[in-house]
Amino acid sequence: MGWVLRWIARAGLPRARRCGCGLPADQCGASGSRAMRQTDVPRLTIGIEEEFQIVDAEGQLRSHSETLLAAARPRLGEQIKLEMMQSVIEAGTKICADISEAREEIGTLRGTLAALLRPAGLRLASAGTHPFSHWQEQQVTGQERYKILEEELQD
Repeated sequence: MGWVLRWIARAGLPRARRCGCGLPADQCGASGSRAMRQTDVPRLTIGIEEEFQIVDAEGQLRSHSETLLAAARPRLGEQIKLEMMQSVIEAGTKICADISEAREEIGTLRGTLAALLRPAGLRLASAGTHPFSHWQEQQVTGQERYKILEEELQD
């Protein structure tokens, strides 16, 4: 672990003051010599990125990502992105200070997307690949990088 801290120190990342007990100095509550043994440690952050399939009530994939993106952008901004297939949407948290904040943030993202899909009778599904839909039948998102990737994969 020491080499990681040295690497982070050279990278010039923001640091939080910590007491010798390991807690942030402002949360420790120790007095005297224990509080005096403060050391610099890196302030780490966390973010979560998820990809969701858009499915109907029967679990069939639906090409609805662009409609969902347009509806979600006013509330979620750049936290929502298109993926290669139009039946998939990407959601990512902001940079969070800790796992509790990240958990709350991802819950908000999931809830917002689910609420926006509900009126159309659609739902979110999370899986590496859809269990019974054929990838050849899926529509590719119109972004240039995905068109290039699709062409390269055809070779």
